[in-house]
Amino acid sequence: MKRSEKEFPIKDDVILVEFLHHMWEKGWLDDFSDEHFLLRIMENRLTDFIGEQQAYLDNTLMYPCIDTRNFASTFLINFSVKMNALKEKFGEKQIEKFVKNQLSAGKKNYNEEQFFRALSEITVISYFCGLAEWKEKIYEPQINKKKNPEVRLVSKSNIVVDIEVKT
Repeated sequence: MKRSEKEFPIKDDVILVEFLHHMWEKGWLDDFSDEHFLLRIMENRLTDFIGEQQAYLDNTLMYPCIDTRNFASTFLINFSVKMNALKEKFGEKQIEKFVKNQLSAGKKNYNEEQFFRALSEITVISYFCGLAEWKEKIYEPQINKKKNPEVRLVSKSNIVVDIEVKT
């Protein structure tokens, strides 16, 4: 049975993770490994994430309400909102491609480091998209045959910002 045919695992405040719910129902997560970070956190199976304590310690002063009890819900809400914003900027087709090809982090050959690289891309791209009103927003522009950035943003004054995140 495909994951998208199963019940969405988040029961409370689904409106806060609406785009994540959309991704689930559309089958974008069907090929993800059961061990994928995103699925484990959604299904309340994330028991061994070493970065959780670090995230808590790094954010306590700025966000005192975030702690180990609400880390999962905070992460999922932020993730869903960022993904929806990217969909609004680049279109659903492009974000679906990103989710299935990069965020899946190897699909059945899951690699958690690969997932966090994709998550880093989401974070950086979201940040730059929010800096200005961009005249053009192009996901995976074809610049030449050797290199192409993840995203190209062009300002109203024709300043070009190419984004390729490496970790």
